Amino acid sequence: MQQQKQEKVELVLSTIEELNVKDKVEVLANVFISIGIDGINTEDKINKLNIADILLRDVENNGQTLANALARQGLLILTWLNKD
Repeated sequence: MQQQKQEKVELVLSTIEELNVKDKVEVLANVFISIGIDGINTEDKINKLNIADILLRDVENNGQTLANALARQGLLILTWLNKD
Protein backbone atom coordinates (compact mmCIF):
# COMPACT_ATOMS: atom_id res chain seq x y z
CA MET A 1 0.00 0.00 0.00
CA GLN A 2 2.81 2.43 0.87
CA GLN A 3 4.44 1.69 -2.49
CA GLN A 4 1.17 2.57 -4.28
CA LYS A 5 0.93 5.85 -2.39
CA GLN A 6 4.50 6.76 -3.28
CA GLU A 7 3.83 5.98 -6.93
CA LYS A 8 0.77 8.28 -6.85
CA VAL A 9 2.85 11.06 -5.30
CA GLU A 10 5.42 10.66 -8.05
CA LEU A 11 2.65 10.66 -10.70
CA VAL A 12 1.17 13.89 -9.34
CA LEU A 13 4.59 15.54 -9.16
CA SER A 14 5.48 14.50 -12.69
CA THR A 15 2.10 15.75 -13.93
CA ILE A 16 2.66 19.25 -12.54
CA GLU A 17 6.42 19.25 -13.15
CA GLU A 18 6.36 21.84 -15.95
CA LEU A 19 4.50 24.42 -13.84
CA ASN A 20 6.20 27.11 -11.78
CA VAL A 21 6.03 26.83 -7.99
CA LYS A 22 3.08 29.21 -7.59
CA ASP A 23 1.02 27.32 -10.19
CA LYS A 24 1.92 23.97 -8.60
CA VAL A 25 0.70 25.20 -5.23
CA GLU A 26 -2.49 26.58 -6.81
CA VAL A 27 -3.21 23.21 -8.42
CA LEU A 28 -2.65 21.40 -5.12
CA ALA A 29 -4.84 23.91 -3.24
CA ASN A 30 -7.67 23.24 -5.67
CA VAL A 31 -7.17 19.51 -5.19
CA PHE A 32 -7.40 20.00 -1.40
CA ILE A 33 -10.64 21.93 -1.86
CA SER A 34 -12.11 19.27 -4.16
CA ILE A 35 -11.20 16.42 -1.82
CA GLY A 36 -12.51 18.34 1.19
CA ILE A 37 -15.79 19.26 -0.46
CA ASP A 38 -16.37 15.61 -1.38
CA GLY A 39 -16.33 14.79 2.33
CA ILE A 40 -18.83 17.45 3.37
CA ASN A 41 -22.46 16.42 3.63
CA THR A 42 -24.63 19.27 2.39
CA GLU A 43 -27.71 19.61 0.26
CA ASP A 44 -26.44 22.93 -1.09
CA LYS A 45 -24.62 23.03 -4.38
CA ILE A 46 -21.18 24.33 -3.46
CA ASN A 47 -19.70 27.07 -5.64
CA LYS A 48 -17.18 29.90 -5.37
CA LEU A 49 -19.76 32.25 -3.88
CA ASN A 50 -21.01 30.05 -1.05
CA ILE A 51 -18.09 27.75 -0.23
CA ALA A 52 -16.89 29.78 2.75
CA ASP A 53 -20.38 29.90 4.29
CA ILE A 54 -20.89 26.18 3.79
CA LEU A 55 -17.50 25.38 5.31
CA LEU A 56 -18.18 27.59 8.34
CA ARG A 57 -21.59 25.96 8.78
CA ASP A 58 -20.02 22.51 8.53
CA VAL A 59 -17.43 23.38 11.19
CA GLU A 60 -20.21 24.75 13.40
CA ASN A 61 -22.36 21.63 12.96
CA ASN A 62 -19.67 18.94 12.93
CA GLY A 63 -16.60 20.48 14.48
CA GLN A 64 -13.29 20.29 12.72
CA THR A 65 -13.18 17.33 10.39
CA LEU A 66 -10.54 16.24 7.94
CA ALA A 67 -12.85 17.21 5.07
CA ASN A 68 -13.61 20.77 6.17
CA ALA A 69 -10.05 21.34 7.38
CA LEU A 70 -8.65 20.27 4.01
CA ALA A 71 -11.08 22.49 2.09
CA ARG A 72 -10.33 25.43 4.40
CA GLN A 73 -6.59 24.98 3.95
CA GLY A 74 -7.05 24.96 0.19
CA LEU A 75 -8.98 28.23 0.41
CA LEU A 76 -6.34 29.72 2.69
CA ILE A 77 -3.60 28.82 0.23
CA LEU A 78 -5.53 30.36 -2.68
CA THR A 79 -6.12 33.51 -0.65
CA TRP A 80 -2.43 33.73 0.13
CA LEU A 81 -1.49 33.20 -3.53
CA ASN A 82 -3.90 35.94 -4.63
CA LYS A 83 -2.31 38.52 -2.31
CA ASP A 84 0.30 39.18 -5.00
